[in-house]
Amino acid sequence: MLKQPVADWMTRRVLEVRPDAPVFAALEVMAEQGVRHVLVMNDATLVGIVSNRDVVRAALRHPERRLDLHQARVADVMTPVPLVTTWPGATLAEVAEAMRAKRVSALPVFDGERVAGIITTDDVLAAVAAPDPAPTRRPDI
Repeated sequence: MLKQPVADWMTRRVLEVRPDAPVFAALEVMAEQGVRHVLVMNDATLVGIVSNRDVVRAALRHPERRLDLHQARVADVMTPVPLVTTWPGATLAEVAEAMRAKRVSALPVFDGERVAGIITTDDVLAAVAAPDPAPTRRPDI
């Protein structure tokens, strides 16, 4: 299962926000769609990724100041490029190792210069938890 390509498990419908959007808008997208990561795009260019963990880190960075989710911009809390990324032909094992080594939970998937999707730890865990396909049996001779 971990030798399967990223293309078989990645999410192709990428959710995105603009860097100048309020942090609250990114959190709304995450809550409505049931995800923890949103790509930050400036037109068709990936400029970062924002996660619910990024928002918490930003709030804890300066506890004496409250993070105003309507005033703060996504660009203020996102993880900017360069990001750890992957491609559709990478294996789940390669992705899992990159996530572990870099301590990230989502990787944008690039097909050439184009963002083709995103793969998260949830996707990798779904692959690991998926039942093995039935072994092919040789017909008796």
